[in-house]
Amino acid sequence: PGWGGACIVLGLAAAFYGAFVGIDQRNPKVVLAYSSISQMGIMTVGVGMLLREPALAESLHIAIAFFALHHGLAKSALFLGTGLALAGMSEPRRRWLVAGLALPSLALAGAPFTSGMVAKSALAAGEAALSEPWAAAIEHLLPLTSVATTLLMARFLVLVSRGPIARQPRATRETWLAWWASLVLALVLPWSLVPATQVALTPPMIVGGLWPLALAFAIALIAIRSWRRAGRPTVPEIPAGDVLLPLEWLTRRVRHAVVSVAHSGQPLRDQMQRAAATGRARAWSLVRGTGGVEALLTRWPVALTLAVLVGIVVVLITGLR
Repeated sequence: PGWGGACIVLGLAAAFYGAFVGIDQRNPKVVLAYSSISQMGIMTVGVGMLLREPALAESLHIAIAFFALHHGLAKSALFLGTGLALAGMSEPRRRWLVAGLALPSLALAGAPFTSGMVAKSALAAGEAALSEPWAAAIEHLLPLTSVATTLLMARFLVLVSRGPIARQPRATRETWLAWWASLVLALVLPWSLVPATQVALTPPMIVGGLWPLALAFAIALIAIRSWRRAGRPTVPEIPAGDVLLPLEWLTRRVRHAVVSVAHSGQPLRDQMQRAAATGRARAWSLVRGTGGVEALLTRWPVALTLAVLVGIVVVLITGLR
């Protein structure tokens, strides 16, 4: 139970922190990366609820799995669509692309009649079985994560609607087909599994998915008006990586201290330099090898073959069960 409480606290912190930092970013792919941090925070809350109240294990296992599926499909469609948005295209086609990207964006925000609404409702269904203060915290804060996600995804849509950051080649027909396929899967597949979540679509649930969007819209409207009245001041950008930057600084300081100590003995310094050179060579060899594997996997015949094999394995496992 103690670890469960820690997971709930850290999960809520990640959910809001990821959205807050992501809104400040200017690269749509970075915005999506911070959105993933935020969504994984919500899943961590579900794990914390399970650890706090083991009686919820059966329903929460299904809810967490459904949330993971919903998020993976929606985020795949968003990342593939971002790749298209960064490529050159006509303005009418870009507007259709942004409209298509708005659908999985609304799903992530938990909008009514989306898989996100079902996923978050399935997670929140167990809050009544929790003891205080955890039940109250989830009841009041989990809906607010939808407000933060709505603002974050609105920022994402604004960025992709502006066009490519740099000149990119036009997208191929296969890339468009892959995006359409991912979009259809994100919108259709989760609904076939809704009965397993035992979540019924009720008017209160629909209203519960609607008010966070309305609140996010009001917050965005107030923020835009305040920004314009202030003369459109420049907002400082939080560097991508945020908490990793202090760790990088600390690593450099430690390295500098070690090197300074090593200067007192020539043999030790030579040994450290040789070790550093060997480490760099091995790291670069690993990077080149990884790049080669990635290049192989991105070839259409290889990717399609692997996808078919994975599908066959899933069918076989399902049949055996």
